[in-house]
Amino acid sequence: MQLRITSAFSAIAGAAAILVSAGLATAVPASASSAAPRPTAIKSVIDTDFAGYVTAGHWRFRFVAATVPVAKCRSQSSQNAAARVALASDKLTEVAHIDLLCGGGSGSVRFGPVLDAHRSFRLSPHVGNMLRVSVFRDRAACLDKFVATNTSTGNSETITEHTPCTVVYRHAQLGAMFVNSHGMFTPPAKNTRLWAIRDLAVTSYDGTHGTPCGPWPAEKHLAAPVVAVRMISSSFSCRARASRFCVF
Repeated sequence: MQLRITSAFSAIAGAAAILVSAGLATAVPASASSAAPRPTAIKSVIDTDFAGYVTAGHWRFRFVAATVPVAKCRSQSSQNAAARVALASDKLTEVAHIDLLCGGGSGSVRFGPVLDAHRSFRLSPHVGNMLRVSVFRDRAACLDKFVATNTSTGNSETITEHTPCTVVYRHAQLGAMFVNSHGMFTPPAKNTRLWAIRDLAVTSYDGTHGTPCGPWPAEKHLAAPVVAVRMISSSFSCRARASRFCVF
């Protein structure tokens, strides 16, 4: 089965309403005082082009980061996915993202301040190299800062992009985007792990720290058919503080 790729954020604009109607905990506004991260209810949704976690509720976010080992490409090109770390507003075009392509090499670490922008860092990582990537919103300067560091080699690059001062990022997203050069994706076998995303970090406007799994409401997106993306958190998981894994 092949799936035509569309925006993974097409359903995010209504995520808060969906979560509230499902009876999930109400999010704390961005102006609230900082609190220790706590597990929160997670709503699972079926997606056609994304597997991973997306924050919801009434929060606003200024930072998202993760460490990602460069994955080997699958032999069937239509089954490859790009790891994504992003901040997004409720407008479909306002998505500050870093995408990592399987196989590494020149042009495999891409970024953009809007959904369809795809520029590349100068980094040229190899399969197995560990990449630390982050997106930071500088509200005072109306800038988005994109940072990619190959911790295996020590090479790092920082790129800043001017964005409208009216941009407010209300969602953090980490996971895998299903796309290839032809815009088609053929899902691999159920529970195939495409990427391992580690050391997740999300920060709200008021300085509250967490992961895509909380303390804010969140959605767990499952590709159809369900494809696993393993997320390893250094602080707490979606399910319990005792576990270091966010797995589906």
